[in-house]
Amino acid sequence: MDSVICYLIIYCYDDRLLVAEMIRTDKNYVKKLEHLIDQAQNAGNRRIAIMTQLFLLILTSCTKNYDLAEKFFLLCLTYIQMSLDNTQSYHYNRIPMSLFFKSILHIMKYEPIQEIIAQHYLNLFTDILINYEKKCLHENIIYRECAMIACTILWSLSFNENIRKQLKHCDKDFFDVLQAINTNTNESTVKQATCGLLYNLNRLVFDRNSSTANDNFGKTIGISYDSSDQATVVMIEQELNKSGYRVWTNYDHMDDQFVPTFVSLMTSTQYLIVCLSDMYRMNNRCRTELLYATASGHHVLSWKVQIPTNDPEENERVRVRAVETLLKRITSIGTTSQQGAELGEVAIHMEKHSTPTNFNRRRRTKQIMNVENWTNAEVLAWCEPLNMPGFSKLFARFDGQSVLKLYEFCKQNSTETVAVLNNDLHNICKQENEVDIQISVHEFIRFQIEVEKLITPSIMRGSALSLSSWKSSLPKKRLKIRTCSIL
Repeated sequence: MDSVICYLIIYCYDDRLLVAEMIRTDKNYVKKLEHLIDQAQNAGNRRIAIMTQLFLLILTSCTKNYDLAEKFFLLCLTYIQMSLDNTQSYHYNRIPMSLFFKSILHIMKYEPIQEIIAQHYLNLFTDILINYEKKCLHENIIYRECAMIACTILWSLSFNENIRKQLKHCDKDFFDVLQAINTNTNESTVKQATCGLLYNLNRLVFDRNSSTANDNFGKTIGISYDSSDQATVVMIEQELNKSGYRVWTNYDHMDDQFVPTFVSLMTSTQYLIVCLSDMYRMNNRCRTELLYATASGHHVLSWKVQIPTNDPEENERVRVRAVETLLKRITSIGTTSQQGAELGEVAIHMEKHSTPTNFNRRRRTKQIMNVENWTNAEVLAWCEPLNMPGFSKLFARFDGQSVLKLYEFCKQNSTETVAVLNNDLHNICKQENEVDIQISVHEFIRFQIEVEKLITPSIMRGSALSLSSWKSSLPKKRLKIRTCSIL
């Protein structure tokens, strides 16, 4: 039994598609594992109980069960600390420490978990790297594997503003080890992790004028995506080529030092199409690319990838409309950029539906009015399961009308818009004497998508396309709303 669970951990820890499929095919899978843990503990088989806990922790990265995730995450940290005390083998209960690290890898992207780490456990992971060099543990296979996984974990954590600030103030030894690993490793995943982490911490030195841009002369549109969405990207690229656009994709130029390559490619790129999916949001490389593109003021168009309906004809109609909208959006941005006029936002949402298709303006107005009538408690209840801590803080004292007002403000979709919100958040946290939090690009986009689900007719929600143009400066005719604190 313990060998079976061990293999499941090894094969599933870095394959979220496999984990998601396991949960999809058996909705009671988590409960069954919890029952197995109880049985193992009652039988006195602690090894099976612990390994089942580890596997269950991997599964929670796809279930968003925060309470369960926090419970087993804290247990796993205890096991790691006990393994570190066993310097002879770096095992606990005959379980190698590397399995504990593999089990927590993807759970690190949960913001509640990040808050726990920021307050209590960040040094645990930075010390793993420092001691890897200081204690000359390069030949210890288990410790070395943990150190390499720790690079990826810290990369995930570095997207959190509070943690990034802490990491930037780490000792010189920490950065020396990171640079050494980045220079000497031959492992692609490790090279990408150290490259991305150093970039997020402003410690990556590279030539921004590499030859990559010359190799892509004339290709003004880029596509950033997770490899699981390859089929969608091929379709988009073919449609753009038919219309005379030349396109490059991030996987066309994937190498270990992906940041310098991506930055070089973006120098000649006018638009970046982002294929947003659950896998994209969990992919650190994709998150880094999106972060750079938005921060550098490029136009970013987001294509929302979801499961199609069971009607092939409807799927084709949706695809055609989505492509047409994308092409119009690219054309309008190019035309407006030349004329210096303002741009609106295009947002189209389609999803599988069973409701009638004859929606009208009256139904839409009713849905908007429902949101307008929300109380503050209803707003906060809506925010809670959506994992939007920044917006939850902003809406702490506001009602549904404020949700719609802030949504209109966010539709400006510029880097300055996010900066205004984060400045407001900073002031609120300072007034309340709380730890500073920031709204990430992903949370900013997610807020708009979730509001659109509330106010857009069901037939036009969710699965095919959500296009937003990011601009490096705010429109000339700016909305009166400047910060959430004056809503």
